[in-house]
Amino acid sequence: MPIWAYLYCGLIVAGTIFNLFDKDKIKNAYQFSGETLSGIFAVSIFLIAYNIVSFKYSELISTLFISFSTFWAYHAHRHYLNYDKFKSDIHKSAIEVHDNMFKKLTDMKETAIADDAELEEIDALFEDVEQEYDFDETEKEAHFLYIGVLALIGVLVIPYLYVYLKSLGVFGN
Repeated sequence: MPIWAYLYCGLIVAGTIFNLFDKDKIKNAYQFSGETLSGIFAVSIFLIAYNIVSFKYSELISTLFISFSTFWAYHAHRHYLNYDKFKSDIHKSAIEVHDNMFKKLTDMKETAIADDAELEEIDALFEDVEQEYDFDETEKEAHFLYIGVLALIGVLVIPYLYVYLKSLGVFGN
């Protein structure tokens, strides 16, 4: 097995562990089993493709493994790919950053008033912060970020599909 395949299997294992402990995911009774089986099946496709393990019907088994892994990945992560929720999360985090900055500036202004310092610099910062949150700009960023996430998923799937096709004998063993 080439080194990139070991690295990819490590990525699969790390992703499986992350998915088991993801706090934003809805926890169901079957999640642990599904995530674990999906990870095992995904790594098993690599083992089958590179003849580390062999079965009488390895093509059928690798097809079942990739089918389960694909359906599980969709089922378990479908809420992440919801564009409206994705966009909403980006807006919430942008508003939170804006509010935190505004609160810090307010605290700085109160401290400056208490110390009888000049307020001109702080007032200039207030003007910048009030105009900083731009809904349209955040909307555009969310759109491009969503496209980037989908492109990243597409790039990450290519080696997996290659190994699956290799396990079927399309690229030879």
